[in-house]
Amino acid sequence: MRLGIPAAILAAFLLAPSVLGWMSWEQRLSSQLQSSMESGSRELYDIEVILAFDAELFHVNKLREFGTLAGVHTNEIHLIRVNPSSLQTIAGYYWVQTVEEAD
Repeated sequence: MRLGIPAAILAAFLLAPSVLGWMSWEQRLSSQLQSSMESGSRELYDIEVILAFDAELFHVNKLREFGTLAGVHTNEIHLIRVNPSSLQTIAGYYWVQTVEEAD
């Protein structure tokens, strides 16, 4: 019983970023990308994933699971041929600041 409360606090502390990321994924999608998704006009997307910090190997490798890596520039990861169903997952990562449609 004595370990129950500290364990619950630790679990809440560790899970909070993931839960907050999942709850706020729509806010991370650019309005242009949201409009394009709603119209359903595209089968695959080319996107820029912007982080609040410089991208590290972990972030690059994680995002490669969703599309073809086209480049990394400090805090921006460019992916091509991303399935629309993957955009919510990408935007749900707490370490993603913004997801925009690439030009």
